[in-house]
Amino acid sequence: MLDNIQETDARYYDLHGLFTFKVSGRGDSVGEGLDRELCRFRIKSGKPDLSIEFGSFPSDDWVPTGFSIDKNLFYDRALSATTVLWKTSSVIKKRDVRYILLGDMKKPNDNVSVYIPSTIISRRRKPKFWRNIPQELLKKNWAKAALLGLRRESFYSFEEVDNATNEVLMLIIQPYLYYRLPTRGYSFVHGSAVSTADGSGAIFFGTSNVGKTRVALEMARQGMDFLGDDLAIVGPQGQGFSYPKRVRIEPQDTLIYPKLMALIRSSMDGRQRFVFDATRKFSKGKAIGVNVRLPITDLLPNTKVRDSFRLRTLIHVKRVIGSEPFVQELDHDSCVNLLTSELFWQFSTGGKQEYVSCASYVNGKFLEEEVNHHARVVEIISKAVDGAKCLELQLPTQFESEEVGKMINRVVSL
Repeated sequence: MLDNIQETDARYYDLHGLFTFKVSGRGDSVGEGLDRELCRFRIKSGKPDLSIEFGSFPSDDWVPTGFSIDKNLFYDRALSATTVLWKTSSVIKKRDVRYILLGDMKKPNDNVSVYIPSTIISRRRKPKFWRNIPQELLKKNWAKAALLGLRRESFYSFEEVDNATNEVLMLIIQPYLYYRLPTRGYSFVHGSAVSTADGSGAIFFGTSNVGKTRVALEMARQGMDFLGDDLAIVGPQGQGFSYPKRVRIEPQDTLIYPKLMALIRSSMDGRQRFVFDATRKFSKGKAIGVNVRLPITDLLPNTKVRDSFRLRTLIHVKRVIGSEPFVQELDHDSCVNLLTSELFWQFSTGGKQEYVSCASYVNGKFLEEEVNHHARVVEIISKAVDGAKCLELQLPTQFESEEVGKMINRVVSL
């Protein structure tokens, strides 16, 4: 079992001089996981635009207040406080509180504080091995079932901590940046980014699970610098910044990256390694059913991670029914439309971030603010794309990453 974090000094992070974050408090293993995600931006101190406090409430005598916006959502207009619950309850108790958000993420100059009294890790008592082993057996994940059978609690927690950390990123930090970046003249794009040694960059964008990460990792393996596998930041005159989160590894990638298997095996004793290796051999190289995130340098040790780039090429990645990958030119307006549509879809669907809009909803300005925000993003991305080469990469359902990487190198002049 991963040890809980005790009370720690506050940690500060500066995102390319645009925003400062502060993370502090008791966050079991999630606070450390968040630091692993943001460590590249760590600074000694600063004046935070966004503060995240683990393991506490705004005050010792704090109690939930406000009125219901949704079944798990309450808003207090006087305090500009949004309370998000773990579950609906007729009597709200402190243990039911998931987040407390003070301030308005959509207001350009509002300092925002988020309190996370408990994470999913601290709420869980014990891994439910009796439930998880049959699940993995049904999926034919023999190696993972063997680990759980040996009561590899650290392995179970490894995934769970990773998922809980990613939840904080996706539900707090990234929505904050999605709305605040345009107020500074920048915007997210939903895509992976690489660059040459002189900083000429390319962004691969498209829908989720289309192959952006796999293509970017292959370009990095072939010698390009890495900037991020899911999000990048673009701004005036094609200036861009990295957002290098840890790379999400899919189950099938355990067959490609030996480092991941070495990481899993390193936490086992001799008996457990023997059973695990034997099970892997029995399953004839079947990928272990695990989703984890690792720094790019753990996967590709020789890869350099850059902080900034000049946008030279945008490549829309699209899956098609066919036998060969194919590249064709894309006009500026179509490229901007696809980039902005992908971004809005990523942040505006799923119903997981509605708490960000409580203030504008209560004040009757939700639609107006969203329209204005979308217009700013379209303007920023349109200007960033000016002068860049726009292409569409059509990938068949099955493709060889190395061959696609070579093809991109032939048609793209960075």
